[in-house]
Amino acid sequence: MSMPLIIDNPALLKPLMREERVATTLALGARADIAMVGVAGMDAHGAGNILADYLSSDVLKALDDGHAIGHILDHHYDWNGNQVVTPLSARTLALPLDDLKRVPQVIGVAAGPEKVEAIIAAIRGRIVNTLVTDFETANAIRNRL
Repeated sequence: MSMPLIIDNPALLKPLMREERVATTLALGARADIAMVGVAGMDAHGAGNILADYLSSDVLKALDDGHAIGHILDHHYDWNGNQVVTPLSARTLALPLDDLKRVPQVIGVAAGPEKVEAIIAAIRGRIVNTLVTDFETANAIRNRL
């Protein structure tokens, strides 16, 4: 099953999450020993910005008000790894961020200077505890700490 998924009608989110295949997939994700996720920064441009089409003015305001610094599984988070709730949150079908944080090993995959702050926040907030990146990004992270 392909997730995360942004749905058009927020009223459909809870019924979809109760569908047997969706509920089973989410339950398996919550019980996983290892997860691998992409870490995205807020300044991603081009093909890397998978949420660009969904960033309406009300979503952008909520991201700004909540000091969002990155997103994982289409869940936005702040500098401390706390979820930033936006109007998009009610339309996001994905493993909840709190469930992901309970997975013993979460491998974050990310590279590039535009993702450094998002990576640091994901580690600081205990969303990810293992990182796969390139030398330049690792060096930029080290220089920020």
